[in-house]
This record gives sequence, C-alpha cells and structure tokens, in this order.
Amino acid sequence: VCQAIMMAFIAAALTQSRKVKIFYLLGSLPMLFALALTTGRASMVGVSIGIGFALAAILIRPISHKIQRRWIQILIVLLIIGITLIGMYRLLEVCQNVFNQLQEMQRSGQIPGRAYAETVEVNEHDPYNIHPRDIAIYGLSGRERAYSAAFKLLKEQPDVLLTGTSIPLIMEMVNETEYVGYDHLHCMILQVLVETGITGLILYLVVLVMFLVAAYRLFFSFDTPLWKRIICLPALTMQCIELVEAITRLEKGTMAPVIMLAFARLTLVLGSKKQMKADIEDCVAA
Repeated sequence: VCQAIMMAFIAAALTQSRKVKIFYLLGSLPMLFALALTTGRASMVGVSIGIGFALAAILIRPISHKIQRRWIQILIVLLIIGITLIGMYRLLEVCQNVFNQLQEMQRSGQIPGRAYAETVEVNEHDPYNIHPRDIAIYGLSGRERAYSAAFKLLKEQPDVLLTGTSIPLIMEMVNETEYVGYDHLHCMILQVLVETGITGLILYLVVLVMFLVAAYRLFFSFDTPLWKRIICLPALTMQCIELVEAITRLEKGTMAPVIMLAFARLTLVLGSKKQMKADIEDCVAA
C-alpha cells in the first residue's frame, strides 16, 4: 500500500492533464484510509515521510531561487518533511478514530447496519474496533527484544560477523540465544548483518548509499521534471520502513522487494552523473 501511494504521486507528476492528476491523488485517499486501519506505525511514518518528501520537492524549487545555499535548502526540506510527518501521522490516527466511531454508531443503530448495543458493550478489545497504538506508549512493540537477542548472539558467537548465519537458520539461532518468537529481526540492516556477516552488510550499505546519492542529485536538480525528482519515493519510503521491519526479504513472498528494487534502479540510472549530464545537454540543445 505504501509503495502504491507513492506510485500514485509519481503518476500524478508524470501526466500533463489536471483531471488525471486529480484522479491519481484522489485514488490515493482510500489507500491512505486503508493504511490507517492496519495501525502499522512503521508504514504510517514511512508514508508520511514520503508525502513530506514530495511536498518538499514542490516547495523547494521556487525557494531555491532566493536561497541558494544548499545546507539551508536541506534544512528547509527537513523542516517540511518533519511538519508533514507530524501532521499526516495525526491525520491517519483521526481516520482510525472515525472508523471506530462509525462502528459504534452502527452497533447502536444510529446508522444502517446490525444494531446490537443492547447485548454488546463496545470496548477497545472488540475485534471490530481499531485499537490505535501510540508511539510514545508502545515504543518499538517488543522489537528491542529481537535487537537484544541478535546482539547477544553476535557477542557469544563473534564468528557470525564473518560467516553469517544463512537465511534459513538466522531466527533459529537467535531464538536459541534468547527466545523472541519473531520470524525476522524487524530491522533490515541488522537482519543483513546477522544473515550474511560484515561482508554482506558492506555490500548492502554500498548499494544503499549509491541510491541515496542518486536520489539527492535528482531532488536538487531543479531543472529536472518533478516526476524524476520524486522517482525514488517508493524505494525511499520502503527503506524508511525497513529500519524497523524486514518486509522486503525474498522469502516473505510479497511484491514489495520487486517494486522497491525497480524504483531504486530507476533512481540509480536517472541520477547517475552521465545521465544527468546528457539530460542537461538535451535541455540546452532544445
């Protein structure tokens, strides 16, 4: 859902038709509402950052003519993303509360539907009720136990830093060290380190840095079309989520890694120095 929302924004930036732009943006609203109902805080934060990034790409362009110092531009971008993150996250929480209120109204017969308020008392444990999880209260929801167990394994068996544990054995070995009951470590960077050792982590970080550098070049290339400047959004959003998740593992069997890698590749190609130089030459020639 997160990547689909970001792709809708890219599609809106690609088209020249105002009606089609509105269509794509309106199409993202049901997906945002559905995302809120999952109560997945990592996804909610990731999408909020992505939306903030897209807004910053739009707003920073006119500002850049007056403020040309790059470090100030970066601070403005971070401020826009931060404000958007807080605002969007709260808006998604409002969506959860609205859903709960609609459920309660249906139970009480205030809106069409099955009314059973006489026999059932609505509470936060009702299976039809969304139970929001506040970040300040729930923290990492037990993820710290997985992190602790992984570091404990590395401390007890330092050779794992060189050899890794392999994909099938990682959680078996972690749970033998300290039982956490998860099927992954809820942090892709830590997951890669324990699975493949330092060598695998270095390769992962090299590719990640290359992607971030390409995204940075595109974002601050103000003569580049907006869709190119935000082409990194699906991959960037997923990387933010993966700081506390490991959804893009291939054994998970989802489309998430396919979409992420496709847009990461597009970012790397479009953001390469050679490609950007060719784009500038084409613009000058035109």
